[in-house]
Amino acid sequence: MDPLIFSLYVGGTFLGSSIWYVVHRTIPERIDFKRYIITKPRVGLIPIGLAFAVTGYILSGSIYLFLGSVLDSLIAAWIGRVYLAPISSLSWISLPYLLSQNPIRKGRGVCVGNIRRVLKRRRTSLPNTYRYEWIEGEGNLCIDLAERKNYNSVVLGSSGTGKSTLVKKLMTSLGLPFIIFDLHGEYSIPSANTINLSETGVNPLSLFGFSPRDRALEVAIALKSVFNLGHLQTMDFFSLLLEAYQDKGIYEEDQRTWSLPPPTFKDVISLLQKKKKLSIRSEEMSRLEGLETYLRFLDSSVFMRGEVDMDVLIKGSVILDFSGLPSNEIKYIIMITLLNGIMHNMYKLGGSGLRRMIVIDEAPFLVSREAGERIAERFFAEGRKFGYGVVLVSQTKDGIEKAINNSDSLFIFNMRDPRELEYVSKLLGGSHPEAFKAIYEMLMQLNRGELITRDSDTDELLMVSLN
Repeated sequence: MDPLIFSLYVGGTFLGSSIWYVVHRTIPERIDFKRYIITKPRVGLIPIGLAFAVTGYILSGSIYLFLGSVLDSLIAAWIGRVYLAPISSLSWISLPYLLSQNPIRKGRGVCVGNIRRVLKRRRTSLPNTYRYEWIEGEGNLCIDLAERKNYNSVVLGSSGTGKSTLVKKLMTSLGLPFIIFDLHGEYSIPSANTINLSETGVNPLSLFGFSPRDRALEVAIALKSVFNLGHLQTMDFFSLLLEAYQDKGIYEEDQRTWSLPPPTFKDVISLLQKKKKLSIRSEEMSRLEGLETYLRFLDSSVFMRGEVDMDVLIKGSVILDFSGLPSNEIKYIIMITLLNGIMHNMYKLGGSGLRRMIVIDEAPFLVSREAGERIAERFFAEGRKFGYGVVLVSQTKDGIEKAINNSDSLFIFNMRDPRELEYVSKLLGGSHPEAFKAIYEMLMQLNRGELITRDSDTDELLMVSLN
């Protein structure tokens, strides 16, 4: 090897690295080769780089410089930037600079926005010290839910920050049927069938393929959640509901009877009144009257109309509009009822790849109570096996911390509550105070339609602007 050529390379590398350090005031912690594995090269750039390599070989006659230029050409093609192709003529001198560049992302799946910033950890000149900074990013944020560890996502952010915009973008672009539980009537998607639940009935005592005992227990737990019942009242409701099924000829031990028309809350009230007439103990009478108070509240016309067509619900894309229902208690019971029906269908169809999405808007309304938490946990735990993905949308982390920890995708919009900011910053930044500070400050600066999320391929935090 020509000593002059070697010394030129070493000197050029040292000079280039020194200039780079002076400009950035940091030293790269490591070269992330994973970025090149997940990025497809722009093959068209290879001939351009090779042309510069051949020109350099003709001028220098050095095979050593030529091989360096060829390697530069391949890396420049993987990075995907046209303006880097001429740098390959510098051979080995330009190699450190090329390795420090981020490849242009060729995203897979649904592309929802442009990457504006990337949070980087930099090693400083002091030993064992780091600093975090948001550097300029490029490319698109693309989400391929089918390749994720699970299909669950959580969307957090204050009101009016762009949460529903992201959800609508995902639902319309995934090419999958979806169900949106819309508490406030905020969603409108032309390709979806909107069902106004204030005009369409739901019978909470429908079996949906479950046994009378299982369904009576689920409804009793839902009533416990809604009315904050004690253990004794919950068991009284369970016994009363199970007896109401039997009055309709539906028996636990005879599955042939499970297809018969189920009782309604009005039937349960009639049964309770019969029991009151036969009651001879004041204690029993008092308990029955306590149950009747809650049942009268539930004796709503919403539970008496023609039921939601479950075939429509489980086959197409549907928005369930809860905004016209008269009370939060009725909203909650209908939500639990429909989710149970969807779950039965999920079990019935068996295992599959990703085939349907469920969106729960204002998720704490559901999961902050026992019945909702139980069913949400079942969807989160078993959804991937059966091909169901769940998206929880919330203005706050309260009540959904467990779901956040079990989600593979987390999208954070602007948040104003200091408690929320602190929680999310710790969640994303870990224990490093510099990372916490960088994330906290960025969250406060986010405009409408901007979010922070973690890249599932590189594990980097990204600041993204929705398309």
